Amino acid sequence: MMLNRQFSKLEAAGNDFIFLDAQSWSSPNAKQIQSWCDRVFGVGADGLVRMSLISPKESSWEFYNRDASKAEMCGNAARAAAAWLADRGVQFPHLLRTEFGEVVLDQAAGGRWSAQLDYTHRPLRQIAVQSQGQLGQLVNTGVPHLVLMQTQALNVSEELRREARAHRFPKEAGPDGANVTYAWREGDVIEVMTFERGVEDFTLSCGTGMLAAAVVASGALSGDKWPASGVKIRPRLCPTAALEVRSESFPRELILIGPARLVFEGRFKHLD
Repeated sequence: MMLNRQFSKLEAAGNDFIFLDAQSWSSPNAKQIQSWCDRVFGVGADGLVRMSLISPKESSWEFYNRDASKAEMCGNAARAAAAWLADRGVQFPHLLRTEFGEVVLDQAAGGRWSAQLDYTHRPLRQIAVQSQGQLGQLVNTGVPHLVLMQTQALNVSEELRREARAHRFPKEAGPDGANVTYAWREGDVIEVMTFERGVEDFTLSCGTGMLAAAVVASGALSGDKWPASGVKIRPRLCPTAALEVRSESFPRELILIGPARLVFEGRFKHLD
């Protein structure tokens, strides 16, 4: 079937997404999502978001991973949603309804965007997990992450991909498994790499992975006080993106602050 409907491509710290306006688009099927997210035969993206504008102050979304599976939350996509909404003249702060819960989107200094996640009804918990002989910390910051703190920097390799796949299904995470996040300190910055479920590879960055790494690295769930200056985060695979995680009432909320922008807009000519 031929059509001529618009889509938007946005990225947030290297994490990229196709955005559809629900006024023009019904919910896509799995074949469409996988085809459009394909980096050779489609637009290319880590995920797809169908946005519904409820009012100038409120929206909701459907979020799909690249393999068409659904995820309750995505921190980078939430900030990308803020950039998408800003182009449509909404009011900020803006409430985004997700399967995880309510997320407050807002503008931040320096052309950045913030996404504030509320954990009042989904309490943050940190569980020590033995996985493949390594001690990790399982934290659900919207989706579950097995955080593996490292003593030195890592680079992506086939060996690391194999290792991450082996860590994907700690029994404590349930049948869908967990994202695998590697983190280490570089001075006062936490560097992060995440192997994402639903993508099944390392992405340039992962918002909920950066939140999880910040929680573990800060020690705030182990008795330390949340740092007043926040936690500086840098995705290893997108090093030009500087982000921070703040909290005014830890552990009830976390705020992810960082860049997001519209890359381009286009039109699909057919559904396949």
